[in-house]
Amino acid sequence: MTGMPETSVAMTSHTLFGPAGLGFTMALSLALGACVGSFVNASALRLVRDEDFILARSRCRGCDRQLGVLENLPVLGFLRNAGKCLCGKNNLSPRYLLTELLFALLLASYCLALPTAQAIGFSLVAICLGIALLTDLEAMILHPAILVIAGGIGLAFAGAGHAGLITWHIDITEAIGGGVTGALVPLVINAGYRFFRGQSGFGAGDFWLCGVIGIWFGPLAGGAVFLLACNLGAVAGLYLISRKQASGQTRLPFGTFLGIVFLLSSNAYPFLF
Repeated sequence: MTGMPETSVAMTSHTLFGPAGLGFTMALSLALGACVGSFVNASALRLVRDEDFILARSRCRGCDRQLGVLENLPVLGFLRNAGKCLCGKNNLSPRYLLTELLFALLLASYCLALPTAQAIGFSLVAICLGIALLTDLEAMILHPAILVIAGGIGLAFAGAGHAGLITWHIDITEAIGGGVTGALVPLVINAGYRFFRGQSGFGAGDFWLCGVIGIWFGPLAGGAVFLLACNLGAVAGLYLISRKQASGQTRLPFGTFLGIVFLLSSNAYPFLF
């Protein structure tokens, strides 16, 4: 696997901005991450409702009133109104606040730990996979268009790294191989499951998502993410069964588990190779 040059790890905000600018950079990345989290959450909710998720203005789903600037502020808007719309007809899910906080921390960790090109690349794919994760959690839907964009971004960055334009953690051949392998592994497993059980164990979107993760992580690490997601799904399934909220036949949003493992490991992965 193509490793990063020894100097690449040092080219983070520590060296680019110095100690005095690091605090400002982190504050900016936290604020930007919270805004990204707000966009990701709103986009996912609109996608599953077949609404415009890019140009539509934020509105209260209780009274259909367009939200003001202060209400739209990530994190602060939620806390300011105690998780409620001013009309009192709509209580916001804690998922709004949680998503904004997690993306704030995620983008800040990218800024702190990763070289510039990787911080930008992983921030972009985090948006796509965050939307995919939430649409799968909300309605068990993984939109191929979102995943194609995520895969295309990964191939573009890997190609730029292969050409020597940026520092990237895997070669273009590894990205392509990871994409093919990532999609084939669940396809083969699903074919065996269908043969013995007469039904699919994975949804079609899961193949796309596994392929995208392979493009970003390569064949070996992409496979590790798949296995960790399977274990996470098994733990979640056993927990739900123990609470009598599911059975052995209950479908779980596997894309959600894949997305969680990817996002949690993405800021550490480039340093492992």
